[in-house]
Formats: sequence, structure tokens, C-alpha cells
Amino acid sequence: MVFSDESAFKTISHRQKLVRRPLGADRFNSHYTVKAVKFPAGVMVWACFSGEKVSGGLYFLNKKLNMNAALYVNVVENYMLPFYTTHENAHFLQDDNRGMEINIVVKATRKLKGSQEEEEAAESPRVSTSFVADLISA
Repeated sequence: MVFSDESAFKTISHRQKLVRRPLGADRFNSHYTVKAVKFPAGVMVWACFSGEKVSGGLYFLNKKLNMNAALYVNVVENYMLPFYTTHENAHFLQDDNRGMEINIVVKATRKLKGSQEEEEAAESPRVSTSFVADLISA
């Protein structure tokens, strides 16, 4: 089984820190305030791994980009499939235990490549990676 996931990492987390200020204290006193940043710097990272081969590597998205269907298809084609083909046994792609991302890959690949495959495969929460590879190579 090949696992993959993406996550956003921020330099400053927005924890809801509770600050108690005594009655009569100056509310602008630095002792009773929490430093905050509206838009902290961060990076979005995608990675995959399996039990056979530890890591398929990391993919860092460009600044101010979020993962969308077209970008996900690009990541799967260029990063996940080469990692998948190094495995000798048949494997399945497990992404977040939801299948939502793989549905995006299947649907977006069909749209980009013009494939007329049945829609039933896109409804499955776990789609064989070889199925995705066949769609992309079509």
C-alpha cells in the first residue's frame, strides 16, 4: 500500500491562547497581549511512502499555491507514479482514508486526457494505482 498526503505548515501557528487580564490592568500592556500575524509564511508539502520503500520523496508547492485537481494530477504523474513503478508487487494508493483526492485525480485525468472510462471507478474510495496510471497514460 502506498500512502500519500499533503499538508500546510505555517511559521506561526494561530493557537487560541487565552490571556487573562486583571480588572483595571492596561489592555495594551505587552504582558497581557498575544502577538499575531495575519498571513504567516508557510509551505504546502506533498509526500508518499510505503512499507517496502520508505519514502517517495517530498514535493513542495510554490508560494501562495494550494493543491487543486490539475496540480494534484501533475504531482501524481511526476512524483507518485515513478515511486509506484519501483515496487515489485501490486499496490494500492491510500490517500487520507477518504478517497476524495483520488477521485479528483481520476476525474481530472479523464477531463485532461479525454478518456471515456466509466464513472463507477471514480466513486470508489480506494482506486488501484495501476488504474490511475492507465488513465494517465491513455
